[in-house]
Amino acid sequence: MRAVGAIINLARRRISVPLWLILPLLFVPLFTISRPQTINVAKIAHARLGNLQASFETSRGREHALNEWSMELGSLSLPEYTAELERAWIRLFGHGRTVGGKSYFDSRRSSSIAVNTHPIPWTTIASQLQLDIPASSDSIPHRVWTTSAKHPEDYPPQFKYWAENDPSLSYRHLNDTIIDEYLSAIYPSGTPMASLLSSLSDSKNRKRARVLKADIFRYTILFHRGGIYTDTDTALVKPFDEWAGGAEDVTDQVLTTIPYVAKNPSSLASIAISSGSSSSSLPQGGPPALIVSIEKSNSPSWRSQNMARGLQVVQWTIAARRGHPVFLDVLSKIVARWQQEQQGSEGRREPGGVMSSTDDGGVLDWTGPGPWSDAIFRYLLTRYGHDPRPLALSLSQPDRHPLRIGDVVILQQLSFQASASEKWSDLNTGGMCVWHGFEGAWKEEWDRDGTASGDGGGGGEGSGSGAAIVIGHGMARD
Repeated sequence: MRAVGAIINLARRRISVPLWLILPLLFVPLFTISRPQTINVAKIAHARLGNLQASFETSRGREHALNEWSMELGSLSLPEYTAELERAWIRLFGHGRTVGGKSYFDSRRSSSIAVNTHPIPWTTIASQLQLDIPASSDSIPHRVWTTSAKHPEDYPPQFKYWAENDPSLSYRHLNDTIIDEYLSAIYPSGTPMASLLSSLSDSKNRKRARVLKADIFRYTILFHRGGIYTDTDTALVKPFDEWAGGAEDVTDQVLTTIPYVAKNPSSLASIAISSGSSSSSLPQGGPPALIVSIEKSNSPSWRSQNMARGLQVVQWTIAARRGHPVFLDVLSKIVARWQQEQQGSEGRREPGGVMSSTDDGGVLDWTGPGPWSDAIFRYLLTRYGHDPRPLALSLSQPDRHPLRIGDVVILQQLSFQASASEKWSDLNTGGMCVWHGFEGAWKEEWDRDGTASGDGGGGGEGSGSGAAIVIGHGMARD
């Protein structure tokens, strides 16, 4: 009876759940005593997810996302999304393919990337898309990846604060040669991504090609290895383990509870859910698998501010567990757009086969925060039925707590981009996690001469948006 009461209270709390959807849950414990299959629980979960997605569609959420944010969501059907990602996994990396365990090592930089002997199994990815399976207990690795044409000793001075403020982190500093070798090993010859990378290598605009390749690399390395990617013009303000601290879990509570009911129906009786309790009393979905921050939200003038989306996710710092589905989605989008260009369906192409758009918006929309933001919010809608509109309003305030939706933690606006007006001493409080100096300035450089001088782009910063700012007190340039 306690389990029954728990579910009823769950349904009464801040979720509008049809009675027909909740009633079957009442019989799950009795049903599974004699028949342990979880098929009915899975059906209930899919029905609830479909209800949430239908609410988004009927309230013109998709229209709002496209017209107000330029966000392209694609299909929100979880089975279609899963099938699409499986096809992407096969196209990008080769089904059942193994890669020699070569380690790329640069002795001067004390950096290496070992190519895994076996690629990530599809079952590892697919399990994250099943509604009746509890989340993994694995944490995001405390490993930082960064790319630059410079030696670490020549990085911007603020980068040293990563090591100073969190001794638990290890580092991999990678140059263009290592990146090229790694990507060549990961993407076998004949695959669409290998062809795209070859076109980038042949491009006349080397600066632009490096920016594009830097974006592809960060998604690829986090998908295959996990950890934290960050540009070299950043500084760590708050230790990594504190980034998601105090996050408010706004995951739909039926979807949160279903995996635990499916695994052990009797466990529901131990979940103390009273009508006045908070969502923190519900079972949590394990450690977060992805931590990102909002860059821009709720700004009516975002199009004039060098932004790709009206609700945009930071791309210069990303933390993720290995094998997260969003990386497959964004990599697939990158290849698909390139293939469209190759077929002459839109835009212009230069002789090397790479899109020749000279405006930085082309890159922001191709490999940068545009498709990255699309992939994030598509995942939240497809996997958890979470409408991004309330989230956009909530996280536009820097003083708000981070939000957790399933295995994703989204930090509030400015968490990864401390403003120029703030002093270093002010950054150690509140929601600030990472300071960003926008040193890349890659857009100005390629507009000027399109050469590979300086430290923007592939061997440095990718296509994150924003203008250069003055470094605050305590982090002055040498």
